[in-house]
Amino acid sequence: MKKALVGIVLLVLLLCGCTGKEITAAEDEIAVVVDISGVTDDVYRADIEYFLDEEWMGGMAMGHADGTVYKEPDTVFRFTSECFPENADLSNFSFHIVLSYDKDGIEGLFSESARISPSNPCEPFAAEYGNIYRYSVTGSYTDGLVLGRE
Repeated sequence: MKKALVGIVLLVLLLCGCTGKEITAAEDEIAVVVDISGVTDDVYRADIEYFLDEEWMGGMAMGHADGTVYKEPDTVFRFTSECFPENADLSNFSFHIVLSYDKDGIEGLFSESARISPSNPCEPFAAEYGNIYRYSVTGSYTDGLVLGRE
């Protein structure tokens, strides 16, 4: 019984991609990988809002269900064609990262100090399915956050 349970746990970890294996993007998806481990303050949730031609398309959020600190070096946001209007032109794709510093997530999510400064937004770029785009967020809430492309 114990061996079966260990086997099931290992299988679940493997299927979830939680084994530290290389990040890939399927042919029908765009992967945006954001490393938030360089933020000096506690982060409880990382949200992404994404845009085409500066028009808001949607958002996604990542965090731990138990409310513990979330400081993942590889937070992967995956976008498929279902995330965009039919036959969307992806030549001006951009996004904003919002980090929540409040354990309950609500105050931090909407606080200006938890947002990347508008002077340092993600520059629009031509996104293509099957590609991975890597970024990092560094700094602190009091001194400011900086988004960088790797």
